[in-house]
Amino acid sequence: PILAAVYPYMVMFGVDKGLGPITIAMIAEQGYDLIFANMGFISNLAVGASTLAVASTLKGEQNKAMKGLYNSFGITALCGVTEPAFYGALISRPNALMGTACGAVVGGIIAGVTGLRKYVQMGCPGLLTFIMYIDENGSMHYVIIAVVVAVATIVVSFICSRIFLMRDAKKAAK
Repeated sequence: PILAAVYPYMVMFGVDKGLGPITIAMIAEQGYDLIFANMGFISNLAVGASTLAVASTLKGEQNKAMKGLYNSFGITALCGVTEPAFYGALISRPNALMGTACGAVVGGIIAGVTGLRKYVQMGCPGLLTFIMYIDENGSMHYVIIAVVVAVATIVVSFICSRIFLMRDAKKAAK
């Protein structure tokens, strides 16, 4: 859970690039990865959901273009590419990043408790990469767990980010 919450910052500093060889070694040695692939998957979903929460809080005609842009960033992040969402919408909103961390921790706890395993190394894990959770026998067991983790991560990140952003907006209005 902690690694999933910290992963967006690892991407920001480029540290995530060093994890690819470790993931490949784990898959080669034991046939699956329990740690590094899941933290990227969960983190990317949390960033996407938080970005969609930011877009949902924008009101007014002057924010129409930004809302569309942030929605695009959020959907892209849910598919695995988080840099536009992180740098374009979240980095200037610490409250949204707290919501991202909340969702990542919840997703990380579920993945850890259920032993979510990834069997294939993919670069940008997201909603389009559930195939990486199919085991060598073709079992969908871990795909189903990944779907549960994804739903929990997205829902918690979105709701927490929205609550934190609305609370911040109320403080600013006073």
